[in-house]
Amino acid sequence: YLLTAPMRLLLTLDSLNRGGVETLMLDVCRAAPRFGYEVTFVATGTGDLESEFRTLSDAVFLERKFVYDPFLVARLRRLLIERKINVVHANQAVEALHVWHASRGLPVKVVLTLHNLNYDRKNQAALGFLLPRLDGVICVGEAQKEKLSERFKLERAAVIPNAVNPD
Repeated sequence: YLLTAPMRLLLTLDSLNRGGVETLMLDVCRAAPRFGYEVTFVATGTGDLESEFRTLSDAVFLERKFVYDPFLVARLRRLLIERKINVVHANQAVEALHVWHASRGLPVKVVLTLHNLNYDRKNQAALGFLLPRLDGVICVGEAQKEKLSERFKLERAAVIPNAVNPD
C-alpha cells in the first residue's frame, strides 16, 4: 500500500511504551513526508515514548476507556473522514478492531502488521474475526507467516521484514 503517493495514511498505536514496534512507527512517521506521504499518527494510550510522539507534526492523542470503545470508534471515524485518509495501518489486534469498525462504508483500506507469534485468548479471538476482513495483513518474516497461517489460515499475507532506520 506504500507504492503510490500522495497517500494519506493513519498510523495507530495503542500504547507508546519503548519497544521495537513503537520505535519503528516513530521512524516511519518521521520519514514518510520525504516520500510524499501525509501521515496522521493516532495514539490511544500513553507510555515512555509519548513525548517523542508529541513532536510529530500531525499526532492525535485519544483515550481508549474500554477494551472495545464505541466512543473511540466514533472519534476515529471522524478523523478518517475529515482528513480523507486512504489507508490505516494498525500494529495490534485491538487497534485494528477499532479502525476496522470506524472505516466501515468508507473508501479506506485497513492493514494490520502482525509482529508476534504468540497471542493471548482475547487477541486470538479478535484476529480470528479480523484477518479475513482486513484489506491487508503483513507478517515480519516467512517463518512467522508459516506459523500464523497454520493457526489463522492466512490466505493473503505479505512478508515485509521490519527494521528501524539507523539514522
